Amino acid sequence: MSKIIDAKKNGYQITYTGEKAERFIRPNGEYQQLSYGDGTTTVSSHKADGIKTAQDSMSFDKNTGKILKKKDANGIESSYSYDDGGKGGEQNGWVNEYLVRKIKTEVDYQELDAAGLVKFLKTDKEKEETKTVTSYDDHGQPTTVTTTKEGAPDSVEQTTCQDTVQGTTRTTTTTQGEEKETSVTKTDAMGRETENTSKDRKGNILSSTETSYDFMGRAIQTKVTSDGVTQTESKTYDDNGTVATETSASGIKTAYRYDSLNRVIKATESADGTDTVTETAYGYEDAQIHTLNGTKNYQNLSVQTTKTNGRVSKKSWTDAAGQTVRSFSHGLYTDHVFTSDGKEIATISLGTKTSGDGKIALQLYDKEGKQTAAIQNPEITKGTSDATVKVGNSSILQKTEYDTKGNETTKTDGNGDQISYAYDDQNRVTEITQGGQKTKVSYQVNSDESTTTSVTDANGHVKQETASASGSVTTTSDLGDGSESITTKYTYDDRGNKISEVYANGAKKTYEYNSRNLVTKTQSYDKEGTKTLISRYRYDDYGQLLEMTDYRVSSETETAYRYTEYTYDQGGRITAFAEISQNTQPTADDIKAHQIRYTYNEDGNLSKVSYPTTKDGIQSLSYIYDENGWLQEIKGELYSKGQTTEKVLRSYTYDAYGKVKEIKDYRNLLKDSDQAVQKVYIYDNFDRVKEMIYTDLETGKVMESYRYSYDKNSNITEKTEVNNYPKEEKDKVNETKAYTYDALGRLTKTVTTDHKNDDRTKTVTYTYDKAGNRTKEDDGTTQTAYTYNGLDQLQTATKEKGTAVDEVRQYSYDANGNQTDVKNTKTGQTESYTYDAENRLSKVAVTDKDGKTAVIQQNRYNGEGQRIQKVEGSKTTNYYYQDGVVSYTTDGENSQTSQNLIGTDGNILATQRYGSDHTDYLLYHKDIQGSTTSLVKEDGSADATYRYTDFGETTINGDNKAENEVCYTGGIYDHSTGLYYLNARYYNPEDGRFVTEDTYRGETAKPETGHLYAYCANNPVNYVDPSGHKAKTVIYYNKKGKDFKKQAMHSPYYKNSQVTFKSVIKKAQFKKEWDKIPKGTSELYLYLHGGVSCLYFDGSDMNLKELLALKKKKIKKKIVLLSCKGGIGDKNSVAKIMAKKCQCVVYASSYPYGLSYRYDKKKKVYYPRYGGKRNYYNHENPLKKYKP
Repeated sequence: MSKIIDAKKNGYQITYTGEKAERFIRPNGEYQQLSYGDGTTTVSSHKADGIKTAQDSMSFDKNTGKILKKKDANGIESSYSYDDGGKGGEQNGWVNEYLVRKIKTEVDYQELDAAGLVKFLKTDKEKEETKTVTSYDDHGQPTTVTTTKEGAPDSVEQTTCQDTVQGTTRTTTTTQGEEKETSVTKTDAMGRETENTSKDRKGNILSSTETSYDFMGRAIQTKVTSDGVTQTESKTYDDNGTVATETSASGIKTAYRYDSLNRVIKATESADGTDTVTETAYGYEDAQIHTLNGTKNYQNLSVQTTKTNGRVSKKSWTDAAGQTVRSFSHGLYTDHVFTSDGKEIATISLGTKTSGDGKIALQLYDKEGKQTAAIQNPEITKGTSDATVKVGNSSILQKTEYDTKGNETTKTDGNGDQISYAYDDQNRVTEITQGGQKTKVSYQVNSDESTTTSVTDANGHVKQETASASGSVTTTSDLGDGSESITTKYTYDDRGNKISEVYANGAKKTYEYNSRNLVTKTQSYDKEGTKTLISRYRYDDYGQLLEMTDYRVSSETETAYRYTEYTYDQGGRITAFAEISQNTQPTADDIKAHQIRYTYNEDGNLSKVSYPTTKDGIQSLSYIYDENGWLQEIKGELYSKGQTTEKVLRSYTYDAYGKVKEIKDYRNLLKDSDQAVQKVYIYDNFDRVKEMIYTDLETGKVMESYRYSYDKNSNITEKTEVNNYPKEEKDKVNETKAYTYDALGRLTKTVTTDHKNDDRTKTVTYTYDKAGNRTKEDDGTTQTAYTYNGLDQLQTATKEKGTAVDEVRQYSYDANGNQTDVKNTKTGQTESYTYDAENRLSKVAVTDKDGKTAVIQQNRYNGEGQRIQKVEGSKTTNYYYQDGVVSYTTDGENSQTSQNLIGTDGNILATQRYGSDHTDYLLYHKDIQGSTTSLVKEDGSADATYRYTDFGETTINGDNKAENEVCYTGGIYDHSTGLYYLNARYYNPEDGRFVTEDTYRGETAKPETGHLYAYCANNPVNYVDPSGHKAKTVIYYNKKGKDFKKQAMHSPYYKNSQVTFKSVIKKAQFKKEWDKIPKGTSELYLYLHGGVSCLYFDGSDMNLKELLALKKKKIKKKIVLLSCKGGIGDKNSVAKIMAKKCQCVVYASSYPYGLSYRYDKKKKVYYPRYGGKRNYYNHENPLKKYKP
């Protein structure tokens, strides 16, 4: 064969020397040259003009054909020798030596039937016994497969087949524990799947999929029916059989164009009347690439350039070995350093230019490929051929040690503090030691095959969790001293959906679902069994929530009180959102009058938000971006006296690394001038904020400034704060606070130096017990001692001045762990707290020493748990939200009283307060924690300034005419109670604790997360908890037959009681759940289908443009992305995009093939693995770490 011509007339040629191929020529003229020596084959790659771009060679044993030596395109040599066993590979400089050994099969015994089919198979691996028995029909097809494993329920898969001339119908029923699934698959005479139907335990059809094919056997149409709704997607193909067009179920059409090598060079997506064009070009370039030893000049690097709507959005430079040595994404360059075996060990962030030294992050690995050290800003000494790397005084080193099974045994943080772990023979954590304190963990398999995990804290108190055989958490218990206990119970349907949650006092919440496993109704019952609240949910054909209606129930009568309405575009993005407080179904006009409307630009970025206000002032915000997608300006549409004009609210400039360098906030928008406050940000080598300076440009005076120093765990060790806004000299601030932490990261001492008063100092110390309860606070004048019961509930707080007791507060709790009473012996007052059926604070009352009681606060919530109304005396405040942040408020007459102006990342920039005949515009100034420090008026003075203690006790100075509630860390301050509403719970800054238990129960391996009342693990200076939870969120794909529900519910990464589960089927659902990820989320787990730079959903895929358009989120610790090829695609891999969006590490698969799972029946979890080749269960973690 010498020539191949494809259907588009593209020609491939092969030339020969004798019978051996000599040259392979592609349609674009590029070719590969093959030459042969004595047992050696050399392959070189060439551009069309003949310039060589790469060359590698291999030498073989002439007798056996086994490879003896290999030299890759980078000149790295590897040699091989063979025996029946022995050591693994060793690395010497630039030469790798490998000793290849024979691999012993894991199957120890198998039995064949008379037909030679396996009927019995047994394995013995890591002390786990597994037996699989298979039965066959007369045609040799398996009919029953029963897998038995010690300590786990049998997994039984039964299959029946019915063959006709038209094809085969195969029915498979899988039963394990209480879970049962049935699927019916039909194939045509060609063996192609034409129909697949999934059924539940009762035989109800959950979903069905019909697939049609063209004459070439290619799928051209797929119809999916679920819950009575049919959705259709289609594809067409070009002459070469590649996809020419595809149309999603929502009608989005994408057309593709290819080059002569069949590579996509243009993709045009048409949706909502707008075309998005993505063009990809391929070529070669020379470049100087940064290494750890200076720069290296590369010639003929393979370059791939992607343009979106005519602008370069990404670019990659790949060497001859296939390693991406430089990447460019949205304005920023990064160089990548690899070891000789292809492992990336360093990234060098260059910013907007390729010159300069850049910022280096280095990772070191052991011979098993596990990361043992991460060094930020290492000291590099350049040598003649190699560089020397050292941990310097300005470097940050984090280390990890492992046992022989690959378990982490010791982790050392940047300050040198360690946490160590011990494990049982099943590799489960049994003991955690940190700061001299031990937490113990034990496991028990019960007679019903459920498993109870018990965690004993350093104080000897126990938290228990029981999970069924299928992994669903059925009970959580807190066991204190004696009979002290709090237990919550859960039940599930046969599809694994939670259907009830019963609290310790007997109150409960129930859930109902449709066939798509979407919640359709929740009902709450008080402890007497009386129904009190209902929420109903309605969805569109794509599974997108259209309406949520909340009802209160009295004497079996349902009365609606809040409607929430959603509208979406063709791509599934929210285009309108309305909350309506009324008791009748809203009309279209009602909805329109309350809608917050969203508009997006051609790149998918939010470009405009319109507010439902008719008042004078800003009625909408527009967001303007540069060619890199960086936000440049926020403009407001100003309505005044019947006229509309456009004003700039805020402008941004950036430093060389893409971080905000300067913000200008224009403070007098409602006047005909442009006075602004300039906010300058300075960063250290680790991108931590070192200084913030706020200057009023009208006067040129620095009004506020903040300067920070950090330790090597990035804890703030010193903060200098200046605030010149207060009117009274005594209220102005110029002070330095020095912070001290213990080995557990808890704040133990704050020394404040008042520079206004001759550098006078004040010291506050904090003492904790072994479980993290604050036992003493001492400010040098007043000492407060705290006592607790065995459930970590605060019992007394005793204040002493000198040696005299000044005040004692006594605390009481209900059966669910909610704080119900606080009695003050000094004032004689008792504060009483009442909760609804879902443990949300509904009423606060105060009884004075004479026995007179007054209700000081009443609260109401919507179906998502957000507070929507607060009544304090004669004042009513109704709250309306935008992406989880308060957007506007109304009074008891439903007249709008405020409108907050919100940035793209959910931060409130400014606010408008409405009077009867005027509108006031005010700017928010904030510190590094997001706490409001000043509320600045249009004339440049402050309406109010704010000061906080370490744990958030709040002092407000000034007129405070705006009655601002957004204060400490952006939480809502209720002045009447002194509590902060943090979306899920209420926080008491005086005690540094929440008043109710956290529903997130912490991580076994992180004892500090298991405290159910503590605020931010007693490190309030560096952490914020805006959600009231130390939250983990899991989002999983849930279309029947292709779902990851089992994997998500039986994960090795978390306990189910520790996380909030969200299921998605459609792309729009994922976008919505992404948008709803709460601030303060510590970990995010994504069980999704995906590919290179994309995620797959039912009906349409999420492409690169849409991934880049996802909202930024702040994930405290990590994202675990469990999708195929999540790490492939350089800077534009799904992992890298999410790392940048969320500013956290992302663990994802870099394997070019599929990611699958293996179920460990003893541990009852699904471990990710590479198509059966590499298994996390075997301590070969298939997930690679990606940094922002």
